[in-house]
Amino acid sequence: MKKHTYFFLFLFSGLMISLFTACSGTDESQENNSSNGFKIMNFTSVKSMDDKIDEIIASKEKMELEASANFIENTKTLTDDKNKISGNEKLIVELKKYHTNVLKNIYTLRKQVGFTSIKSIADEINSLKLINPTKANELKVKYQILLKEHQNLTTTIFDDRSANVINLSGEVIVNGKKITEQSIKNNSAKYIRDESIISGVAATSGDVTIYYSAGREVHENDLGVKFFRYYTQLTSLAKITVGIFPTIVPIPVTYQVNSGSIAGFVQTGSLPFSEYAFSYDYISGFGPSVRNTGGKKNTPYKPAGGNLSATFILPNNNTVSCNLKYTEQ
Repeated sequence: MKKHTYFFLFLFSGLMISLFTACSGTDESQENNSSNGFKIMNFTSVKSMDDKIDEIIASKEKMELEASANFIENTKTLTDDKNKISGNEKLIVELKKYHTNVLKNIYTLRKQVGFTSIKSIADEINSLKLINPTKANELKVKYQILLKEHQNLTTTIFDDRSANVINLSGEVIVNGKKITEQSIKNNSAKYIRDESIISGVAATSGDVTIYYSAGREVHENDLGVKFFRYYTQLTSLAKITVGIFPTIVPIPVTYQVNSGSIAGFVQTGSLPFSEYAFSYDYISGFGPSVRNTGGKKNTPYKPAGGNLSATFILPNNNTVSCNLKYTEQ
């Protein structure tokens, strides 16, 4: 009798362990294909939507700073005379750890918010390109109508802020009105992307390229009145060989920007070489990108030029500097 009892206890214990393991495992496809991706966020006003976007972005930035800080700390001693990331196996390992942490943060935020945005899919693809290229390509094909490529990274057809609350069907509800992917394409919606952008290469070192950009964000209040915010941004990308194919992924670096590095703006319609109406600084920081966004302005201006003097500390402990002036393109 005791033998039978022990036998059934053994089977029961094994079954419970199996069930626990199955429930505890992380399945990427479940993260991506859950009903949360097709849930539509519903906002009573543009302000309530903006507040939610601010909340999501704040959480993302906090997670990103931690992941970037860990990566930079872990790669301080990984010197490379050839200044090539693809040939540095230890650095590749750390970069994969970083993007694995980025993916974990993406999945954590989805659970916290109870929603999968098209922006999180684009972010996921950019990290999966290094971790799981096949899965990255599957997602890119699946949501291709809502995605595009910019500087070799996957982004959405929407502006970066709004994309955080737009679902995987390209929809969100504001003021009782469903805003769809098609209406956004027809410019009948409230979401207007960054525009009038000047961008270029600030510096290149081995497999890493640093880009600068300046432009304006277009917003609209609850009364349908447009207003603008102006920004500068620095972005770092690395070219990594995965198997036999090169791929481009975000990589955290340290940006040390010298004072006087600015982007100048003039009023739309101004003659070439007009004096700047105002300027915004390029700022120091660390991570795959740093962005300086200004306050609300009611008048449309465009970037007309600027100058950037900076030193960038790369994860292989090398540095690269730039000292450039640029004009309207």
